[in-house]
Amino acid sequence: MKLLVVDKTGTLTEGNPTLANILATDPAKETEALTLAASLASSSLHPLSRALVHAARARNLTLEKISDIHDVPGQGISGKSASGHAVVLGNEAFLKNLGVDMHSLTRHPPPATSHTPPISHLPSSISVYAAAAGRLLARFDLSDQIRPTTAGAVRQLRGLGINVELLTGDRPESAAAVAKELGITQVEAGVKPEGKADRVRKLRESAKGLVAMAGDGTNDAPALASADLGISLGSGTDAAKEASAVVVLKGDLAGIARAFLLGRATVRTIWQNLAWAFGYNLFALPAAAGLFLPLFGWSLAPTWAAASMALSCLFLTANALRLLRLQP
Repeated sequence: MKLLVVDKTGTLTEGNPTLANILATDPAKETEALTLAASLASSSLHPLSRALVHAARARNLTLEKISDIHDVPGQGISGKSASGHAVVLGNEAFLKNLGVDMHSLTRHPPPATSHTPPISHLPSSISVYAAAAGRLLARFDLSDQIRPTTAGAVRQLRGLGINVELLTGDRPESAAAVAKELGITQVEAGVKPEGKADRVRKLRESAKGLVAMAGDGTNDAPALASADLGISLGSGTDAAKEASAVVVLKGDLAGIARAFLLGRATVRTIWQNLAWAFGYNLFALPAAAGLFLPLFGWSLAPTWAAASMALSCLFLTANALRLLRLQP
């Protein structure tokens, strides 16, 4: 394996974003914008949707009933409010395609922090937009923490000779910030689900080796199916697991690194055992049959032949059991 393509949210990060900031077109209607966005988001299981719903409930807001819901994986969701207005929630490109005027927003800065978090806990910023009746209401900035184990896993993969590319539908600024902190030099951001699959296919054509893809979301499924090896996390969606060849139960990049390490060690052990078994039988079988008696004047007695076969099997078993040392 020469290249591992990874999604960002839920793979490199915790996958549990929280609302960090609201930028509303009308500051007086910030609560109304959050209520409408959370009402629409309540019909989705996406981590960003869950974050908006959680933020609304934390403020004790009463959600509205949204009808005619249409979900576009990796882009956004739309529906109709109780008043009959079309409401949409999603990334900037999704709203632009629906004809929403993406004019400037009023910024409400979040509270300043008194310290800088360690690299392993730096947030990944993700933004979603809400609009109603074709008018932009607000931008919601959500933060998702980088997993503490991710940086070490990237270094471990690089030590195994596996390059890592970040492939995400998030904003280029957010993706670039995460990649910089983790030492990832190859980044493709703002990519739609079908674009992820196209990117993986292009990498397979140009790469001098196998290409693996790791992700956990429904929007990652096409790319997972297009890779030489699709890897889903145990915490991922059913669609991602179905499209993958391997499911890593421990839901982080460190689990994937361990899987590669264990896989290479297993193959190496297989070859070692095959070489030993072939060499042993190449010598022991002719000796037990007495073929060396005319040439050297000796042969392997049946008792010693049986004992040496048992010892050989014990050696092979002990060699295979060394793999247990690689378990987490």
